[in-house]
Amino acid sequence: MVNSCTKIILFFGVVQHIYSLFSLYTKRWKILKDSVPSLTLKSLSQTGRKSRIESFKAIKFQTQQIRGVLYKLEEVSDDPKVKIEANCLQIFELENFELLLDMTMWYYILFVVNSISKSLQSKDMHIDVSIEQLRGLVSFFITKKKD
Repeated sequence: MVNSCTKIILFFGVVQHIYSLFSLYTKRWKILKDSVPSLTLKSLSQTGRKSRIESFKAIKFQTQQIRGVLYKLEEVSDDPKVKIEANCLQIFELENFELLLDMTMWYYILFVVNSISKSLQSKDMHIDVSIEQLRGLVSFFITKKKD
């Protein structure tokens, strides 16, 4: 259990690190937005579930482009610390199979939880449908825990 929690913390940390690296300076943010214009990154500490989904979605579906931007940042930066951070994120994180697998799993979990949450908050919510959705979510977690 502790190992799983550590992995989750590390995963969220990588997503936050990517955001932080680019958001500190407008020049870096411009490099990111020019290279991956459809990318929506937000600080995870200030966002709700929907924004987290968008951040994960951006990284999950544009991993190759983000790696390219990190490479570009590494090449154009004069700051050795930024070069090292960009290189480490590019090579040790975004090429890490386990991280990519975790990202896929977390994106799916957050997507499903968000969908059910929206359903529960809907004016046209039907309690029987919502109960079935919640049962399905619980069943999903039980199955994944056993796997």
